[in-house]
Amino acid sequence: MFDLSKTRILYLTAGEIPSKKNLIYSQVIKMAMKVKELEVFDDVCLFSFIPIRTILASYLRKRPASFKWYKDLNLKANWARSLMVIDSVFAHFFKDMIIEADTKKLIKKYSFVEGFSYIIHCRSYIATDIALKVCEKFPDINIKVLFDMRSILPPELYYSMGKLGDFFFVKSKIWERELLMRSDLSLLTTDRGIEYIKLESPFVNLKKINILGFDTDFNNDADKIFEHRWNAKNISYIGSIGLWHPLKMIENSLIYINNKIQNCHVSIVSSQTIETNISISQKNHDEIMDYYNTLLAIVIPGKAPTTYFDTMQMSINLFSTKASEALSMGVPIIVNETIVEVANLVRKNNCGIVFRINKNHEIIIEDNVLSKINNKDFWYELTKNAHELGTNYTFKKTLDTYLEYYKNIDGA
Repeated sequence: MFDLSKTRILYLTAGEIPSKKNLIYSQVIKMAMKVKELEVFDDVCLFSFIPIRTILASYLRKRPASFKWYKDLNLKANWARSLMVIDSVFAHFFKDMIIEADTKKLIKKYSFVEGFSYIIHCRSYIATDIALKVCEKFPDINIKVLFDMRSILPPELYYSMGKLGDFFFVKSKIWERELLMRSDLSLLTTDRGIEYIKLESPFVNLKKINILGFDTDFNNDADKIFEHRWNAKNISYIGSIGLWHPLKMIENSLIYINNKIQNCHVSIVSSQTIETNISISQKNHDEIMDYYNTLLAIVIPGKAPTTYFDTMQMSINLFSTKASEALSMGVPIIVNETIVEVANLVRKNNCGIVFRINKNHEIIIEDNVLSKINNKDFWYELTKNAHELGTNYTFKKTLDTYLEYYKNIDGA
């Protein structure tokens, strides 16, 4: 078992740009700050490799990216520019060369000192590759690599590249397997994804981790909070708009719900600027917790699968961050059955509503559910069940799981 008091932990992100509105902040930086507050490690640091392409794009959009807020964090935080981008075809041609250069940048800015043990908690595939190369540079220092992979390599990136896709998909799957085999511990958010990886690579050390939600304690005010939610009847989609949650599907699902629930108010919360007739707003992660407390439910619309890769991705690879956040706040989930892991969870725990899309692309909710959809007692039961299940998705519960993994990573 690792003695954490004599261990230094480095949270490493790469290929993505940190922002207070995205998952790097809510799932990595906030956790790193909390771990720092707990004082269980000798030292806690954060390092981010930020894609030059993304920085340039922010200037072209006349919204220059700024990282001055890194200085205000309660832990040592540093960053460097990188040519590597998660979804860049060009970067993958030069992956090994770029990652080698980034490894040298990290070693120059972060000191690995003999006499201490280290855990490098890696948020992405790229970060994990850099961490493993650091281990090669310091063979006499006890460095453990935690591959927080979050999802299996998304095949749609390579499926969409035509002939190039065949090459990239095979090369990338080999890369994924190498990272899994060489990491001391890998974490994934879906049971179905773990089963799939175990079939491909049965000897990897792969465990389940829930996505970080919020910490809340409203047991004494649960009935009062529900009354407020029921009277307001606010239902929202929260998150990014794109491949797995297209705007049309978001709009259709919200309009459908709005037509079925009397006096309902629907809205979208997203960091993206889009044109829609539905009310839309932007919120920082620090504001979103209070917003959840106003909601009767959230919608996770997904999409209708059109290819093998679509079906596989939604079946084994997706568990919505917003589902974890909503459950931790006791908010029921209205979810498309194509998001299989979330849909199964909702059915098993009766903490929301599962809908399907028929062959005519119409949204269908079963009659036995539709008959109760305007019933207050029905929603009270869903909310109570969401709150009970949500204790497994709170920030504290998930952080405790991470700490347990850290302690036992030496014997992984």
